[in-house]
Order: sequence, then C-alpha cells, then structure tokens
Amino acid sequence: MKDKKTDQPFMNVWFGNFYRPAFDDKEFVRDSVRMLKELGFNSVMLDSKAWEDLRERFKGGAASEYVEQQEYMMEQCVENGISYNFLALYLNGDNLYPNIRFSPPIYGESVTAPDGSDGRWYKYWSDRAKDSMTEHISGLMRLYGKNVTVAETGGREVLPTCTMWDPIAAPSFDEEGRNRYISWLIGKYGSIGSFNAVYNTMFAGFDELKKEDYWYSCAYPGSAVYTKRELEENSPAAVMWIDNMKWRIDELRGYFKDMQQRIHGIDERIYTVPDMA
Repeated sequence: MKDKKTDQPFMNVWFGNFYRPAFDDKEFVRDSVRMLKELGFNSVMLDSKAWEDLRERFKGGAASEYVEQQEYMMEQCVENGISYNFLALYLNGDNLYPNIRFSPPIYGESVTAPDGSDGRWYKYWSDRAKDSMTEHISGLMRLYGKNVTVAETGGREVLPTCTMWDPIAAPSFDEEGRNRYISWLIGKYGSIGSFNAVYNTMFAGFDELKKEDYWYSCAYPGSAVYTKRELEENSPAAVMWIDNMKWRIDELRGYFKDMQQRIHGIDERIYTVPDMA
C-alpha cells in the first residue's frame, strides 16, 4: 500500500489512547508529530472511538478537552505534511479506567449480562448498534475527512480506516439474545434428540434450555475453558465451549459482511481494516 501524499509506502503509527492526548500539552504533541515525520511515518492513527463528546462535536457542539487536543493533532499532521486516519470503533474499555476518559461510550444497543444487568458490550447483530457505528464513522469523515490518509493499493484509491479493534461477540441473556443462540443451536443440531445425544441431556424441546444448559461460563462458573481430558473425551463441557466459540465466529462473520456494506455506503473508498497499526 502506497501513501498518495508522499508517494512512499504507507507507514502508520497509532498516537494517542486512554488519557492521551487530552492531558498532554501542545508542545509535546507538536514535537511528537514532527519527530514521527522525521522517523519516516507518513500517517498517524488517531484514537477516535465512539464517545459521546465526539458525537456532540459532530452536531456542532463545543470540543471537549480530548476532542480539542485531537483536532490539534490533526492540525500538526497537516503542518508536517503527513495525514491521519482513525481508530474508529472499539468497546471503549478506556472508560473502565476511572478519571481517564469521562465521556461515555456509545453502544447503540448493549447485551444483557447473565444477572440481567447491562453487559456494557456491543450487541453485534443489533441494527441499533450498527447504526450507531455507521453514524460515528460518517461523522468522522464528514467533519475531519479533508486531510485523511489517501493510499493506493491494487490499482485503486483507498482511505485506510481501523473500522474495528479486537472484536469479540458476546451473548445476550435477554429473551431476544437467548432466542438467537437457541436458533443457532437448532440450525446446527436439527433436533432436540441430536442435541441431547451430544450434551448428555434429556430435554423434550429446545424451549426448555436455560442459560446454564448452553453457555459455558454459566454452566461452569470459575472455569475459563475445558480440560485436556474433557476435550479428548468429547465431553459436554468441551462441546458447549466449542459451540459458544463457533457461534461467536458466525456472528462476527455476519457483522463484518453487513458493516462493510454500511461503511462503503459512506464512501466506497473506505478501506475497512481491523487492528491497523
């Protein structure tokens, strides 16, 4: 991939996370961007995840301390002849650290935890969650897209964008989430008899399953994964864990397929890349 502004190979560095750059002074930011240019980087990836203060900025609101400094980073990139791109989506774990990131993350729709509380995790299959993600990327491109990185790969012009960082699909233990997973089990096993044979159970129908009957962390609290012996014996514990992981894979495949279409609807040049740094 070649950076079009410098006509050099695309060299990208992630600058800013957690409390940075909000609590850095401008001299540090200015000197850091200049040194990145001297080191040969031609693109800076900004930590621009879906927080409420960015959404307010998209609507014309005042810049928070964090957003103000990030805009200053963009200015310094332009002054130094390099471009920037975005780490646009993630679960915003930064907000779990007290006194670091004060602006709440935007989930669109979150999963329900086993105890019925808010799971604080994207519901990856939810249209509301995906709409909020699409709106966020659209806002970034609309407000800050003038100087974003433009690269060339495979003979086409692209806008490299980290559209998701470290995605992990989580179950939701509300009725809708339970029904979704049960439907996946039905699709895999076909009949309750086939399910019973593998799980060593005696259910009359899939409607009888409780969370402890199909989700590993609920069935085996305190255990992170099956044992070597359980795997060798193809035990119900190993089968349940593997089914949970296969469901997660299927959910993410569907999520990426849908979100790629949504994001290309913003600008077909957006190059959807996970973990780009």
